Amino acid sequence: MEKHLKKPKRVNQVAYKTIGLETIILDSKVGKEVHQLNEVAAFVWDLCDGQHEIHEIINSVCNEFDIDLETASADVHQLMTELKNKSLVHESAQ
Repeated sequence: MEKHLKKPKRVNQVAYKTIGLETIILDSKVGKEVHQLNEVAAFVWDLCDGQHEIHEIINSVCNEFDIDLETASADVHQLMTELKNKSLVHESAQ
């Protein structure tokens, strides 16, 4: 089973901008990829500051979007896996 991040933190090498309800990430490390996050993913991205633990992020998603804990947990863990695999987040050293 893949290890989940406890305190996810955005990497410093990417630029991002929120436009409306979406966030666009420009990853200039490899191939100048562009990633587009929907409203929920953008909300989670904002909380990936190395200060929030994953359970706090999941609870915040539940409260903000009025969804159940099981759905929020599955969605946040899936997003974290995708962001980690794309080297956009890492474990905070704090």
